[in-house]
Amino acid sequence: MTESRQASFNDWDGFFEQCAREIDLMKTEHEIIEMYQSLAGKKNVSYSFIDDCGDEFIDIFLRRDSNGTFVYQYTKGGMAFLQSKFLSDYFKNRISCFFMRDKDTVYSDTNFSVDVLGLLIAKRSFNQMSEEEIAAIVSAMDRLEQKPKFSKIHELRNTFFNYLYHLKGEGASSYLKNRVPAYDFANHILSTSGFVAMPSFYSGRGVNTNDLNDKKLVSIFKKLLKYDVTYACHFVEFVKQMKTLGATEFITSFQYFACNGFKVDPKFLSDNNYSVDGLNPNTYNDFVYLMIGESRFATNRDYQEARSEIIKHVFLLQVNPTLEKLGFSSEKEQSQETRQSYRKVPKNPYSGK
Repeated sequence: MTESRQASFNDWDGFFEQCAREIDLMKTEHEIIEMYQSLAGKKNVSYSFIDDCGDEFIDIFLRRDSNGTFVYQYTKGGMAFLQSKFLSDYFKNRISCFFMRDKDTVYSDTNFSVDVLGLLIAKRSFNQMSEEEIAAIVSAMDRLEQKPKFSKIHELRNTFFNYLYHLKGEGASSYLKNRVPAYDFANHILSTSGFVAMPSFYSGRGVNTNDLNDKKLVSIFKKLLKYDVTYACHFVEFVKQMKTLGATEFITSFQYFACNGFKVDPKFLSDNNYSVDGLNPNTYNDFVYLMIGESRFATNRDYQEARSEIIKHVFLLQVNPTLEKLGFSSEKEQSQETRQSYRKVPKNPYSGK
């Protein structure tokens, strides 16, 4: 690493931006590993003594598609790095450093008959572990986190969860699907598809293609498809049922949709849409009701519905080939008159155009 580059990392914001730019340019797994090793300060990495810069680089890399602005696409090298033995070994060694300091706490849960330290020492990667094995490791991390002297494991646990969401292994996918709370699962799907997973962030903005568009919907569809075909198919039905696609209303409805087992519940539909009256008062407070009301009625209703139809139409065109291969169909019957209506979107009376 050059002196000028080293100096730029003394400024934390500059370091973050520099890493982000570098990640965009990295085409091979080897380049990414070299960047990590240079930041960690060692060419032959000893995982027990990794400094903060190396750890921060891994964290930035894993959160690269969680910026709430657009759906980020990793390079082929980036995708390979996410599934690599190198990254798996990084987490195995980082976690084992904590576990070795308090073995009694690590093994105190009698619900698991898994040798967690043995798992971390073995040659198998996280992609090759079962749901129960990953659950045992996470459970041990949770127990250590309760002790004040292990407070730093909280950051590692969060980064590790971001890592699990990227893995293609059946065990990791099953763990996230079956053992992570539905609300947290939904928020991660949203945040890695270009959303800020807080409805209030978009309050009062109505249907806005910068906030919600077909690309973000397709990203959610693909992520759900990874975990369960039924989840993805129900999501398509969920999108079709929504009459207006404002981000505030969509995020709130998607969170409920996830908590309902990724099923569209007719009891919570009104006028072919998730209504303010239909939300469960035990799940959402008055402030959430107000946010949805603002997003829904602050702008011209006809304009909002027309824009929503365009987004849904383009989304369905992109996912239909996949659904047909799976034996499902979301084909939408459209007359020539209806198709033409997509090209006759009324001007937004509040846009000044």
